[in-house]
Amino acid sequence: YQNSLIYNSPSYQLGFTYDLRYARIGTSAYQSAHTATLSEFASGSLMVQPQVNYFNANVNSNVGRGGLIFEPFLDINNNGRKDKNEPRVSGLTVAVNGGGMQKTTKDTTIVVSGLEPYTNYFVELNTDGFENMAWKIKKPKMNIAIEPNKLKLIEVPIAIVGEASGNIYIKKKNEEMGLGRISVNFYTKDPVLVSKTMTESDGYFSYLGLLPGA
Repeated sequence: YQNSLIYNSPSYQLGFTYDLRYARIGTSAYQSAHTATLSEFASGSLMVQPQVNYFNANVNSNVGRGGLIFEPFLDINNNGRKDKNEPRVSGLTVAVNGGGMQKTTKDTTIVVSGLEPYTNYFVELNTDGFENMAWKIKKPKMNIAIEPNKLKLIEVPIAIVGEASGNIYIKKKNEEMGLGRISVNFYTKDPVLVSKTMTESDGYFSYLGLLPGA
């Protein structure tokens, strides 16, 4: 709440401004010797994204600007799309080079608003807050174009990954000697190279991040 009174005979000016959580409203009056002026104003924005039942009233003006809504979910069947039986996941953090961010603890969505339209924003997703270390994001970095007057929904599929580990060694008579700095490659059955790691000095290797499948 703000108010002001300026008095200078034979004229005066009186004004009131209310800063609410969802809007800013105010009025002002000006009186001079032969003129009386009264003005009122209201500002703010309503943001709606029906796909995730998102509704928000904001004191800042977002007209002409764009925004992003991130919806992280556990991709159980690994198809990259959110199905009805796939739960949302909490703990995701998002870094965007601009805009204002709002986290919704009720449904785990993250909203970034006030972004410049027709501009590409670099987005980085961080999984350090997940409750399970086997939950990984396939594309943790994105480059997203912003459209004016639109909240763009970004579904974030989180895969449940597996781990492979073992030892590589050379056997001489009754002695086994671990082989270090051996490159270990992981392929799909097609085969397509998906990742690689290297053995430690004692021949041990371990890799966490393999998607479900052969």
